Amino acid sequence: MPPPIFELVVCITSSALFDSVESREIWKRDGFEAYKKHQCANLMVPMQPGVGYPLIQSLLALNEAAGKQLVEVVLVSRKDSDSGERVRQSIYHYKLPITRMSFTGGTDVTKYLSAWKCDLFLTADEDQVRTVLASNSSDSFTGIAAALVCNIVDTTPTIPPTPVPESPHPKQSNSNGDTTLFSPEVNPMINVDLSSSLAALSWPEGQVRIAFDGDGVLFSDQADRIFKAEGLEGFFEFEREHGHIALPKGPMQAFALKLQKVRQSLGETHKWRVRTFLVTARNDIGNIRVFHTLKEWSLEIDETHFLGGLDKTPFLRTINPAIFFDDSRDNIDRAKVYVPSAQVVYGINNADVNPVATSSSIENKNVQNEHSTSFYSKASNMAQINEAEGLSNEGNSKSSSMPKLENAQWIQEGTTVAGGKKWGTGLGDLNFPSGIDVDDDETVYIADYSNNRVVEWKKGATTGKVVAGDGDPRNRVDRLCHPKDVIYDKATDSFIIADEGNRRVIRYPRQTDLSIQTLIPGVDPSDLAIDSDGNIYVCDHKAHEVKRYRQGETVGTVVAGGNGKGVHLNQLSHPTCIFVDKDHSVYVSDWGNHRIVKWEENATKGILIAGGNGYSRDPMALADPFGVFVDESDTVYAVDWRKHRVVCWPKGDTQGSVIVGEDKDGNGSNQFYHPMDIAFDRQGNLYISDYSNNRVQKFNRNTNNI
Repeated sequence: MPPPIFELVVCITSSALFDSVESREIWKRDGFEAYKKHQCANLMVPMQPGVGYPLIQSLLALNEAAGKQLVEVVLVSRKDSDSGERVRQSIYHYKLPITRMSFTGGTDVTKYLSAWKCDLFLTADEDQVRTVLASNSSDSFTGIAAALVCNIVDTTPTIPPTPVPESPHPKQSNSNGDTTLFSPEVNPMINVDLSSSLAALSWPEGQVRIAFDGDGVLFSDQADRIFKAEGLEGFFEFEREHGHIALPKGPMQAFALKLQKVRQSLGETHKWRVRTFLVTARNDIGNIRVFHTLKEWSLEIDETHFLGGLDKTPFLRTINPAIFFDDSRDNIDRAKVYVPSAQVVYGINNADVNPVATSSSIENKNVQNEHSTSFYSKASNMAQINEAEGLSNEGNSKSSSMPKLENAQWIQEGTTVAGGKKWGTGLGDLNFPSGIDVDDDETVYIADYSNNRVVEWKKGATTGKVVAGDGDPRNRVDRLCHPKDVIYDKATDSFIIADEGNRRVIRYPRQTDLSIQTLIPGVDPSDLAIDSDGNIYVCDHKAHEVKRYRQGETVGTVVAGGNGKGVHLNQLSHPTCIFVDKDHSVYVSDWGNHRIVKWEENATKGILIAGGNGYSRDPMALADPFGVFVDESDTVYAVDWRKHRVVCWPKGDTQGSVIVGEDKDGNGSNQFYHPMDIAFDRQGNLYISDYSNNRVQKFNRNTNNI
């Protein structure tokens, strides 16, 4: 009998199909023999589904709907036959029709992918993805598609029943999971309750939905390389000149075509069971070439969403895909909180930077900082300066005076002072909190980014109070759209807000009978600061510069960057946060360059303070810094966004140290998931906006060390 010919072959590792976090930690910590013993001891305990499970389950169900074998799934694992027995038992437990497997006993599984005639390879090992994709030129991809599954979870599933419903528009499964393992109510990939989402409930059960990014995924990284080299205008010019030429093939192009063949083989009755989506940052002139490319490829994409740089997450939550493919780590990190996601580690955005020794490396351990500190506010040390000059200390709360602390340390277990109940729109919820401010009575003011509002949380409160915005992002003078930062101005009882989505900085009075004032229009503010003279500093992440605006000015003076996007010390790359010291020096979190730089007043270039080697997975390196703070002794504190921690560099030190958090995401009291901003109260307690955990954490200073 001739072997079957499948329209699509997917190879998946056991750690992508099942949650192997615990067992992999045992292997890493205690070695292979301990790992093998653990697997054998738990032989009859089914492994929990991993990120790849929903996709594999739904693809295999297509075979039954078609009445023929269209899709083949092959398990490939570095385990040996003995330790792989638990994987086989788990496959049988969940009734997955997977019969072909490779257990390589520790050798590389990727060398067998071609023999399996693999179209798509899913794994939890980044090096394996890079190995598979590296054999192709970035000019036009012709090899096997591969992606890194993210956010492996631990859950207890329901065994899926059979058969698959025949109706093209069947009812959605109920909350008991009678017909599908991952309903919106119990989907373990989604860490929020989507039961109230009518959009999520509108999709037919039994449908495989797959969402693709464009450049670097369906298409090559040509556009990314043009953009990085020549900027946005250069990209548009290139697209206009090449609009009649199809984009080069990307890593997922062949897989998308294979998926289309599967749908065609399902016939008119069942073709609804496969639905594809393109969710891309492109817009305007960039759209034209995409449509031309899809037509030339004869590739049908059911829905195309051109977002023009908007956050993809709300769209993905509506789509509720079995998997989302993107080459951007940032997009994946946002999406994986809500939907199964896999990173296509390919192209210029994923260049593997080798760590280089630097004068600003980080000591990789959770030690409490023991150097002498005397705190200034995040925005400025205005209060202490005013006191020295005999001026009033009334002003914005980010400039509140704080006591000097000797040998400062912070208790490593933080407490949640705002949010912490997953995302939400209620007064007890936050939705990706960004900038924060803390006033004299420890009230926390939060730029509640995705809720389009600023909220106030009193000390000890379980709910917040909306003090600016109403949750509606539409452009109106009294509404906010993705506020990025907030400063409470005590003297005028108003809030100075970086209203990023509306491209402005505004003063929003607490009293409703006063008018809202646009202070600075036409900017893309990611952070704000105020100096001792009341001048406002705006960090403009799209213009790659920081400007100072004297009172009444709307034009401003460049004080950092301003020479285009770049890596040189006279340039910045998507700066995120700033701090202004008593000498009016500006410290900048230079996000795209993974560094902290100091620009002294009237300087033409910055001074490297920390980081600066590009992105690296080396735990000693800084990655995507956000909030920044400098104390009286010039010790720099930085929020290390991608590595989920806060680090500091005493002045002159060649190595920083971790003061809270650790080099992995989590929602424990000593962990962060993309920390965003940093603030201190009068007692020197530390506050961190924990962006993807939708909370603000407070770390008390250790009074035993005073």
